[in-house]
Amino acid sequence: MFLAGVAAGAVRRVVTAPQALLTQRGLGRAHHRALYFIGRCPDVTVGDLLLLLAVTKQSLGRVMKDLVD
Repeated sequence: MFLAGVAAGAVRRVVTAPQALLTQRGLGRAHHRALYFIGRCPDVTVGDLLLLLAVTKQSLGRVMKDLVD
């Protein structure tokens, strides 16, 4: 149980700072997830992003449009 609490705290710290920056720019968690995978693998295809993020084409399209704008 202790390790689960430690892991949750670590995840919270890793997510909180980027989330605050994205919120200032009008972006949300979906944008953060997309940016994470695009940053880790710049050559990732849209099809691969759909599988990695487990979202619909429409949802990913909205996220990508926001990021491009």
